[in-house]
Amino acid sequence: MINIIFSVIGTILGGLCLFIFITDKGMYDPIIGGIDASQYFIKDIFVVGFKLMRWLGIDVSSDTIQKKIRKLSELFGPKEAKKIAIYDLAAQISYFAVFSPIALLLAVIMDEPLVLLMGIALIAVLAVYIEYDQTDKVNKRHEVIQREFPHMVSQMALLVNAGMPLREVITTSAQKGEGILYQELRVLADDMANGIPDYEALDRFSTRCGVDSVRKFSSLVEQNVRKGSSELASSLMELSSEIWRNRVSAVKEEGEKASTKLMIPIMIIFIGIMVMVIVPIFSGAQL
Repeated sequence: MINIIFSVIGTILGGLCLFIFITDKGMYDPIIGGIDASQYFIKDIFVVGFKLMRWLGIDVSSDTIQKKIRKLSELFGPKEAKKIAIYDLAAQISYFAVFSPIALLLAVIMDEPLVLLMGIALIAVLAVYIEYDQTDKVNKRHEVIQREFPHMVSQMALLVNAGMPLREVITTSAQKGEGILYQELRVLADDMANGIPDYEALDRFSTRCGVDSVRKFSSLVEQNVRKGSSELASSLMELSSEIWRNRVSAVKEEGEKASTKLMIPIMIIFIGIMVMVIVPIFSGAQL
């Protein structure tokens, strides 16, 4: 009975996906053609996801999707981030819609319900991997920015303290390195040079970086720009000292975590040695 139910559901879902693929492929070909094939698995089936998104009336302005777009904006910019967020959602829906009926029909053909569970597990892995991959890229970017940030602030503090104007300080500091933070700093310098108000350019800079310490830096500089304060040099020196202290603390914490992790294999080895020594002793005693 269960095989009949699986067969009916699998056939209906599979037929629906095939119908969508045949009738709507031409409509979505231009969109799918712009998707990077190296970033997704079997992107040609995304036509099913796009069509189901339309049928289901999925709102891309929902809080969840907007939150993801803001996160992806750090990597790709606002316009491209919206596209990628939609591609990701289409991919996840497509994998579920296309592979679920395949798993159902295979379970019936092989008369093995475990095949269905394996298929569902595969779909879940594909869907989760899409989210994990994007999050991992953002986190690695944050780590690089946090490593570069103390050096950048120290350089800027020294230049401001030497009497150099803010815009010149930013332009000069941007040329001091080739990392992610320095690339964003060059964009900040270009924004200011192109007539964008300093406070707006700084806000864009902190949004692109997406790191709390950079937001704090931008807020500090923005306040001084708005107020015309002459205390920017001392404020940056103070911030620089605070960042270096935090950096040292973070390194110590990472070292302690690494030491704790090393204790686990050491304990396993120790227990193994103890077993190898004690077991023969007790065996000999029994004899």
